[in-house]
Amino acid sequence: MPFDGNENTGYGDADFDVAYLPTRMPSKVYVVRTDTDEAIGIVGKDYPKRSGHKPMLEKIRETWAELLPEWTDEATVTTKVSRRGAWCLEEVKFPKQPRPIRTEKQSTELIPRIVYWTSLDGLTSNNLLFGAIDMFCTNGMVIGNYSSIKKKNSKNFIPSILADEMTEAKDIFLGQVNYVQALADTLVSFSQIKQITEDLFNERKAAQMITSIMSEVDIRGSNMFAVHSAFTQYASHDDRFGFRRSANENNLVERQFKRNTEVVKWLEHDAFQVAA
Repeated sequence: MPFDGNENTGYGDADFDVAYLPTRMPSKVYVVRTDTDEAIGIVGKDYPKRSGHKPMLEKIRETWAELLPEWTDEATVTTKVSRRGAWCLEEVKFPKQPRPIRTEKQSTELIPRIVYWTSLDGLTSNNLLFGAIDMFCTNGMVIGNYSSIKKKNSKNFIPSILADEMTEAKDIFLGQVNYVQALADTLVSFSQIKQITEDLFNERKAAQMITSIMSEVDIRGSNMFAVHSAFTQYASHDDRFGFRRSANENNLVERQFKRNTEVVKWLEHDAFQVAA
């Protein structure tokens, strides 16, 4: 929903508080949702306690609105939870800051985004990711781990420590735009595409990925941006690569988001780096 820098947009499914109740182990406490009375985690009794996700989200929202005032107009905020609410992710998109990417067949635009995620059960650190969105297909650009910041949960953790890292957001985004344009300028042959997929994936997944890449080539041309975009599509959509269902569906959002870490490994692999 739109964010004007002042009005609270709400917190969606993350809008709940937690309490910490004793367990039968003196060194552990339950993390319990006060709205449903459901235990969503067990942490050490000295674990840095929070009242819920809202204080963290509020602090980070205030920080990017203050540090990036020219980005804030018409920004959209999406909040998701997983693990019955223990895990929370928020994504902010800034549509008023487009940067063009041009290929031999297509022009598109990238816009900046910030993604941050955390947990109340001690199983996930506090993370902040600077990325970009391809406006043509709404793919979240996965660039590399240099744009990701992680802070452990500890007694000394303060949300502002994580939020202060946003001062680098502008430079990181512009660096990503330059990188993606360089990919768009780098031609790639079908034999190279075949070699990349064979080096990265098993036979079945390689065949699926070649099909996905060629779909991107039809739109973007025979360049490394098309390869990159197919990888990104895997991380942000499930229409080409179905998502395996499990008996435990309460963590589906988190499982899908973790595909980003897979893509980062592919982009850092020699198979991709040599061609790029």
